[in-house]
Amino acid sequence: MANYGFALKMDRAKYHFDTFTSEAERFLKLNNNASSIEVNLNQVERSTKFRILVKPPPELSIYIGDCLYNLRSALDHLIWELSKGKGNTRTEFPIFREQSKFAELRRNGRPAPTSGLFKIECLPTTIQTEIERMQPYDRSDRVTYLPLWWLHELSNMDKHQMLVTSCAAPEQARFEFRKGIKVGQGELLQTVVAPFGPIYDGAELNQFDTFERLMAKSDRGVNMDGVFKMKIAFDQSTAFRGKFVEDVLGEINFVIAQRIYPTLKGFL
Repeated sequence: MANYGFALKMDRAKYHFDTFTSEAERFLKLNNNASSIEVNLNQVERSTKFRILVKPPPELSIYIGDCLYNLRSALDHLIWELSKGKGNTRTEFPIFREQSKFAELRRNGRPAPTSGLFKIECLPTTIQTEIERMQPYDRSDRVTYLPLWWLHELSNMDKHQMLVTSCAAPEQARFEFRKGIKVGQGELLQTVVAPFGPIYDGAELNQFDTFERLMAKSDRGVNMDGVFKMKIAFDQSTAFRGKFVEDVLGEINFVIAQRIYPTLKGFL
């Protein structure tokens, strides 16, 4: 059956993705105070920082890794199915950031063993051309396929180095500024909604321009309280620090299911 392995691997990736989102949602509901604002009122070094108080369970890392593994494996199964049994142990879907390394040749003109072309040498030239067009090269015309490079980096980290760890991070925050020094009490002066995008533990929130401007409106001082809409993000141990896990996995899945497979399925 054509694309049998690919389809099963994609289904399994979805299973792990759904498990992750369900468990992440449950964690965030049980830990709705997983974050706080750290305010430093020192006259010399004033700062407002986001702080993570509760870390997600390590099981989330397993779900992330299993999803990544099956997404990467689905691509390799697709290449094997395209080879119609003519592949070898080095046959796989190549993912390269540099065109020169993808197309590297030996002195005899054959693909170098470390090249992308070597991994798909068993495929017809027409298919090789299509796969080369999908490479996430570091240039503007290949931004569409950048999630493939995310997959390459994260999957290799999970398989060979360490678990891809995560943290709670705010997708959006609402700050309430009130008169007085008791947090959450007093006359409401202003509400500031800040769609940060992902931020990480210790990140500066830079709200003191608003804080000091409102200070003049009250002789009893001003207090600030924050309410965060939380999601699970990659933590400081990866190059994807602060990026939301659900968004990254979703974009990788979209590129594979909606761009790569529709282009190559006609060759099966």
